[in-house]
Amino acid sequence: GNADFQKDRYGNEVVPESKKVQQWQTKMLRDASGMVSDDLLLELSAGKHVWTLSCEQSEMLIGKVALLPVETDSFNEEGEPQGAGLYILPGEKPTYKSDSTIRPGGEYNPDLRPYQAGNTVMNMLDGNSFSAGEQRVTYSFTVEQDGYYAIGIRYRQDAKANFPVYRDIYIDDKIQSPSYAVVPFDYTTKFQNKEVRNKQTDRLAGVWLTAGETHTISLQVNLESLASVAQTVKNLVENVQALSLDITKMTGNNTEKYRDFDLNDYMPGIGDTLTGWADKVRDIYAELQAMARTDKKIGEFSTLPVCEKQLRSMAKRPDELPGRLNELAQGQNSIAQYLADVLERLYYSPLAIDEIYVYQSEAVLPKNTNFFVRIWESVKRFFLSFGAKAYDKTAADNTENLQVWVARSRQYVEIIQKMADEKFASGTGVDISLMPDPGKLVLANAAGDSPDVALGVNYALPYELALRGALKDLHTFPDISEVEARFKPGLVYPGRYNGGLFALPETTNFLVLFYRTDILNNLNLTVPDT
Repeated sequence: GNADFQKDRYGNEVVPESKKVQQWQTKMLRDASGMVSDDLLLELSAGKHVWTLSCEQSEMLIGKVALLPVETDSFNEEGEPQGAGLYILPGEKPTYKSDSTIRPGGEYNPDLRPYQAGNTVMNMLDGNSFSAGEQRVTYSFTVEQDGYYAIGIRYRQDAKANFPVYRDIYIDDKIQSPSYAVVPFDYTTKFQNKEVRNKQTDRLAGVWLTAGETHTISLQVNLESLASVAQTVKNLVENVQALSLDITKMTGNNTEKYRDFDLNDYMPGIGDTLTGWADKVRDIYAELQAMARTDKKIGEFSTLPVCEKQLRSMAKRPDELPGRLNELAQGQNSIAQYLADVLERLYYSPLAIDEIYVYQSEAVLPKNTNFFVRIWESVKRFFLSFGAKAYDKTAADNTENLQVWVARSRQYVEIIQKMADEKFASGTGVDISLMPDPGKLVLANAAGDSPDVALGVNYALPYELALRGALKDLHTFPDISEVEARFKPGLVYPGRYNGGLFALPETTNFLVLFYRTDILNNLNLTVPDT
């Protein structure tokens, strides 16, 4: 929504809680990964069918289920925007978002609006949070005059080097013309404007908007253009892992360097297979270069040429493969690992948004901050950095309050402080401070400057501090047995020393068994019931 962001006690804006919107909406069955943009089709024979829906998590109400005929896309006419209308929608304040994880971000960057040199203000949509297939953000607006309007987006996409990300842009829940489908946002390290233009004529793709009624603009992550590449890479990973498994079966993992294998006897044409894979990797890279509209190297997928080179070198000397399994599929820098990383990067599609413009003339669009303003702002930031810093113990030095030092990231500290301010009901104020190095606790004790509570420290540290008489024995609190009962008995042992209890666990590590279904399937084995 458009409400102002809440501030913490230091005047910095903080990421708000997401609120669920309870309203009816029509949802077509779609590919959840976002690799296919069209609605999914069912082929049904005449007669009775049973449709079962199971609920995996959360809850929803179902009003009705309908089978619909396939509709062909109907597009609207594009027109020439004329006039001086300009409506600015702040990227950090979407009206709706498809995921609770999509969030605003704050950056000290005078190119962003709003901006303050001294305090953090939420001034963009965080690109990392808006990066998965089918995610969608929606902004509402009204215009004062009927007419054709152009759409501009001020964005930054600096996570995928030399490669674009794609978005479908819906106006009033409809892709108005082909210009608004699969819009590429090129790689850029600075925020810049992207206008929606006609793909043939390069003129602004004006869309007709009526005055007075509420319109919406939605951006939705589109991965469809990467679907065929992703499928090919997936198949290659499976093939490489299967080959590695076959070789391991054959050699029994006995691959010392003085033992020779004639792989062609066991796997005829293995050299040609590897060459075929190398050609596939080359073709994938060429396809990605065509998408990036470049013949230069693509930083985002720079491991593909490395894979191709390694496969060609293996194809020349296939008999060396048993000794090179680490290179093929088992090591950190193996071909299988590189390809799996490429697959992951194909699904990742981040886009940071500063502002969205609904406008009629490019002359009215806001410009970038000039060089001298940027220099002046960085000088201001430099001098402000000498003042009291938020979440620093100097900023929170109120002896009446409970002093808590936390060895975690700033996001944790902001959330803990906010919760303490809102929900800690003992009547005592709480000051949370960032602790970059838990080793400082030993020094603080020597200097007589210790906090009341420390969070996020290693389990071995309480022993060292208790040894020095720096910690309070928790047995002196009357409700300690009640609190201790919350934990499994073994978990509190690291906090015990010399008959006293000096720490309580904050997080638990536990071991997990995971197994490779591909290996079990390859050997026709079922998962043992153990």
